[in-house]
Amino acid sequence: MPGMLVYTRQSDADVFWDLFVSRGDGQDETQVSDTEDDNSRGEDQPRWSPDGREIAFTTFNRNGDAAKVWRMPYTGGEPALVAEIAAADAGYPAWRPDGGAILYAGAHSGAGPSSLDLYLALPEASQPFLVTETRDERSPDWSPDGSRIAYAAYDLGPDGETNWWDLRMVAADGSGDAPLVTRAYSTERFPRWSPDGRQLAYVAFANSVGFGRGVLHLLDVETGEDRELLRNIGLPVAWSPDGEWLLLYNTVISGLELPGRPTAEPPAPSEPQRFGLYVYRLADGALYRLKGAAGGGAARSGSFKWGQVADWTAGTYTPTPEVTETPTPSPSPTASRTPTASPSPSASPSREVSPTPLPQPAIYLPMALDRAAMAPLR
Repeated sequence: MPGMLVYTRQSDADVFWDLFVSRGDGQDETQVSDTEDDNSRGEDQPRWSPDGREIAFTTFNRNGDAAKVWRMPYTGGEPALVAEIAAADAGYPAWRPDGGAILYAGAHSGAGPSSLDLYLALPEASQPFLVTETRDERSPDWSPDGSRIAYAAYDLGPDGETNWWDLRMVAADGSGDAPLVTRAYSTERFPRWSPDGRQLAYVAFANSVGFGRGVLHLLDVETGEDRELLRNIGLPVAWSPDGEWLLLYNTVISGLELPGRPTAEPPAPSEPQRFGLYVYRLADGALYRLKGAAGGGAARSGSFKWGQVADWTAGTYTPTPEVTETPTPSPSPTASRTPTASPSPSASPSREVSPTPLPQPAIYLPMALDRAAMAPLR
């Protein structure tokens, strides 16, 4: 499996959320951050730089009403402050494809009920990119060629009341801002461009806040074709460098669910818990659980010792070995009424962790879910 992963999970030593880097299959994990500030709950929203040498991430204060965006070497070390934001649910850093800037959601400074706008962090300073008075903007993502930006936004009512989130797209120079995905009584969040720039993966929710059990969609940007892939997704997904896989987090106790499949029961006490990171193959709908701590197959239920918010990079590594499938059957995943929330991280830089050499990708030996239950989506 090509590339490298970065993801959040609670460390084995404490209850803070830290950053970990692993191979594309979840093995050979290395911890690259270690929160030690009592006012912090750890790191969140990790994103790889285009060259794979740095990671941008966000921290929040314990109250969740202020955030900081950071960048640091992928091997760990002292992070550099990118932006300090006096607003809730901010951050969502996204690297410009040339690596020269980071786009993020920052505090609105003008009139009107808006609380968040998009800002561009350049080496010298941050500058406003997209500022509106009656709308909030969050979770931006650059197209691979750097020409367009997809993001989530919602309009604010006359009394500051929130409506449902929609996806919008704007040109890199700030022009042509227009709706992209809009549905009645549906929230769309977390757009992520495919490596070839032709498709967007995003998550839709049947509530106005965009939290809980969501549905993963795949949108063809040119034709408008939009198809539903999986249910029970609550966090952003990430594309594999070759565009053939999606990395995603199972957010409910009984597991991920294909459209049209009946709801399954939660795992029995003797069975592995099902929270953790999985990969979904677009060609045939095959779903696999990652190995190691990222997949959470060996974690105790309720421990949060599995990967959650994640990103995938090709980085400076180029091998793309053949996938060797040796699946091990386990209970088929489906929906549940018990979502788990990732605790909000909070503001503070992470203490330096002694870096260890990170491995290059190797052949993927997946631990699979029931292939009969996970038939190709067609």
